[in-house]
Amino acid sequence: MIAGPGVRHVFLRDMLLQASIGWYAHEHGNPQRVRINIDLGVDEDADTSDNLKRVVSYETLAIAVRRIVAAG
Repeated sequence: MIAGPGVRHVFLRDMLLQASIGWYAHEHGNPQRVRINIDLGVDEDADTSDNLKRVVSYETLAIAVRRIVAAG
């Protein structure tokens, strides 16, 4: 997907995790490998300063994904 004006994309690709997934209870007892891909659209404003607080951290995104998967 192409970013529109004022939007840039941050990608997290091919993150492999073990996850308890499925509809039935017996499926949750056997974690399965899942591949996670995220395309995050980030709004940009007129501020083009070099402020680190404005940088999207891949590490923060990966930690959040791991937490979600761990929570089931």
